[in-house]
Amino acid sequence: MHVIQRDHSRSHLTRIQPVRPSQGDLFYLRTILQNRPALSFEDARTVDGMVKPTYQDAAMAMGLFADRNEAQLAMEEAVLTLKTPRQLRLLFVHLLVNDCVPTPLLLWQTFHSAMATDFRLQSGNNTEMADSRALDNIHALLAEYGRSPSDYGLPVPSTHSSEVLHEII
Repeated sequence: MHVIQRDHSRSHLTRIQPVRPSQGDLFYLRTILQNRPALSFEDARTVDGMVKPTYQDAAMAMGLFADRNEAQLAMEEAVLTLKTPRQLRLLFVHLLVNDCVPTPLLLWQTFHSAMATDFRLQSGNNTEMADSRALDNIHALLAEYGRSPSDYGLPVPSTHSSEVLHEII
């Protein structure tokens, strides 16, 4: 790694590396350090003279993150920008896995029709079947992370034999 020090009057201490949101407090610490310097780990958690218990709390108090409703806003933006149902399901799974959703069932209930549109079109406008197939897909995506819909209180998809599925479609 090469570092170019442009200002010789100040010593270069370190370079901030990229961090994923799934890395928890490290992600929030990085965000704080991108916005203001800190002399210690405690100083990084200090906002308006009060030491916050976690870096996430400190970042929230600094106003670096809007609120705990960011998952809802992210899904709304994805729907408004005409993302495909598959992209919406992928976003939903990433929000779940990265602990960005305070109420997963409520988010599912709000956006289930947008996340299941492709399956609804394939099943002759049968919303129950479409939701079940979307939940199956979400289950498969969560399994890649070693998780399941039940970890988040999501409904269990109904399973049908291939004959019953053909009759429903």
